[in-house]
Amino acid sequence: MLFNSLNYLLFLAIVIIVYYLSPLKLRWIILLAASYVFICFANVSSLFVIVLSTVFNFLIGHFISKSEKPDIRWALFFLGLFINIATLLIIKYLVSFATLAITVFTPVTYKMADLIFLLGFSFYTLQNIGYISDVYHKNIEPEKNIFRFAFYTAFFAKIGSGPIETARNFIPQIFIEKKFDSENFVNGFQ
Repeated sequence: MLFNSLNYLLFLAIVIIVYYLSPLKLRWIILLAASYVFICFANVSSLFVIVLSTVFNFLIGHFISKSEKPDIRWALFFLGLFINIATLLIIKYLVSFATLAITVFTPVTYKMADLIFLLGFSFYTLQNIGYISDVYHKNIEPEKNIFRFAFYTAFFAKIGSGPIETARNFIPQIFIEKKFDSENFVNGFQ
């Protein structure tokens, strides 16, 4: 689903209405569900990759934090970097080259949504690397709730175009009550 499509505007309108009609405690859950639905619109199989990556980065953050030995912390951090970069390279290059080859030699078309996912996965991966780096350097404590971490990593409004947001800036904002402001709403569309 492209950000400038009618489908996206309809999706966004539904999400905004449900968000503001929901109790404060449920709003971040609504946005997490909307984020996973958005990812499925791009490519259903990409949700599997996102969920696996989320679980891995959540756990590696906790393992880094719990380890008191510098060598073990560094090895876990390096493992996290390696897995994230390897996953990105495999998805971005191997899959895209294979799909491009299929497109060139068969009548199958390369969907724009697949290109958007590849770009979004780069933002997603860099954000995860930033998270485990912040945990490794003790800039933040690891997030204790895997669903809040999942929301931080997969929030649909930034997954395709950024910005890459730090966990210490984003996660605390999840529980700030946001009242509907028509002026901000209008400014957002300009």
